[in-house]
Amino acid sequence: REEWFPSDVLSTLTLRGSYGTAGNVPSYSAQYETYTIGSGGTLTAATLGNPQLRPEVVTEVEVGADFELYQRYGLSITYANSLSKDQILPVPIPVATGFPTQWQNAGELRNQTWEGSLTLPVVRNRGGLTWTARANYTQNRTVVEKLNVEPFYIGTGLQATGDVLRVEEGERYGAIHGRVFMTRCNQL
Repeated sequence: REEWFPSDVLSTLTLRGSYGTAGNVPSYSAQYETYTIGSGGTLTAATLGNPQLRPEVVTEVEVGADFELYQRYGLSITYANSLSKDQILPVPIPVATGFPTQWQNAGELRNQTWEGSLTLPVVRNRGGLTWTARANYTQNRTVVEKLNVEPFYIGTGLQATGDVLRVEEGERYGAIHGRVFMTRCNQL
């Protein structure tokens, strides 16, 4: 509690800010060819190695504020914006190579996140019992900002989700395309 602070209503005010850069090293196996073993011991080409892979670099700016009113009600707000350059993605390559994909530094992803938290006292009595409720909100949007290759599809490898995620410049990363999942019998 500083004398120069002009408010009795605002009991706590914290302003936060950070800037940072970190690198993500490509997986060791991404530089080598990989194969899968099928039925009967058949080898099938899976991924063409890429010894030219560079680390992806993520730069992030985060700002936020925490408020407390009357030493009871709390509000916390945070905004983060990051850009991942040289994003490592499994890119389809020409079939003449004998491999379906190769890990490449294929583009840039922008990630924007909003987080908020509201804290309200429900019970606060003289006997020391305190009961507090908190509501949280989070919104995260990741967009392919730049793509150095032609747009392509990736999947999860799970049933019916082979190639449903479209990777395209300007598109949200993880956007589902090309399938309809039936949830009711009348859709059959």
